[in-house]
Amino acid sequence: MAARVAPPVLVIDNCEHVLSDVGDWVAQLLDAAPEVRMVCTSQAPLGVAGSCEFLLTPLELVDAVTLFTERSASRRRIGGGDSADDVRALCRALDGLPLAIELGARSVDHLEATGPEGVAALAASDVLGVLLPIAALYLGRPMPPARALVDAGAAIALATDFNPGSAFCESLPVVCTLACTQLRLRPEEALSACTVNAAHVLGLTDRGRLAPGLRADLVLLDAPDWRHLAYHLAGDVVHTVVREGRIVHARA
Repeated sequence: MAARVAPPVLVIDNCEHVLSDVGDWVAQLLDAAPEVRMVCTSQAPLGVAGSCEFLLTPLELVDAVTLFTERSASRRRIGGGDSADDVRALCRALDGLPLAIELGARSVDHLEATGPEGVAALAASDVLGVLLPIAALYLGRPMPPARALVDAGAAIALATDFNPGSAFCESLPVVCTLACTQLRLRPEEALSACTVNAAHVLGLTDRGRLAPGLRADLVLLDAPDWRHLAYHLAGDVVHTVVREGRIVHARA
């Protein structure tokens, strides 16, 4: 007897930035392949005929702490040891939002609206704050409080948040420029945030820095000083990319 194959499920996240286009695309796809099931997350409804909406309300503090603790125990590969008070403070800073707390088991993203309480909560935990200055620039939001986070002892990472709706830029050097000029980070802090700290968020302990026994993933710059990575805005500073010890890209 042949095993029954479940219908495919397509997950689309953060649709609110391109709501109309995503709604049209989903409707066309379902017309062409009605067996497909979709789960879309958005701050506003897609308005597609036949869709069901499920509103996620903030969790009560006790439930938020339980969810955070469970996800933290199951997902962390390194770190750990948050106190109960630290976890409660962090869940309050995340406003009890279920998805934020699930992701917060290792990291929490954006942080544009994070105030002093949130900064203190992150600094007291081993949760890493992922800062996305390009998204803040695109959307006209305040820049995340990187200087306050670092000064308070919180760990941070930098990323592009590359997507077609709110951060259509794949350049980490541009992220580093914004980190230094807008987030008030020092060049060495920006470099660590987009290398070793970013690897930590992904649980990749074998890369992100240069050391014996680690993967030889590195970038060679064509610049008189490594700090030109951030100093030269949108400059063509990357000369060679090495992955696992092999050259995968070299500028002519």
